Amino acid sequence: MLAALGLLGAVLTREEGADLRSRCQLIPTQAFLWEIMDKPGQTPSTYTIDSKAAVELFRDSLKEARAAGLPWDGTTTLTPHPDLVELVRRSQVLESQSEAEAE
Repeated sequence: MLAALGLLGAVLTREEGADLRSRCQLIPTQAFLWEIMDKPGQTPSTYTIDSKAAVELFRDSLKEARAAGLPWDGTTTLTPHPDLVELVRRSQVLESQSEAEAE
């Protein structure tokens, strides 16, 4: 279910478009392919999936998880690692300093 949720998020983001950062949009130059690496040393299998199929896959995996007794109320709380919080804070400080110097 978690893999299906991650795949769904990536597919929906890809279809909506993505910004690397402010004023820096990512533009695809080819079809978005997913790879499954079955066994070490073998060439990965590739496939494509659209949002409709990703939603269906997630719903099916959620049904199976619930049938196996794994509860999920539809929400997930994520907490960033303190190191990530610090990196974002430093980035914001640097950006504000750059903007002040530009004025």
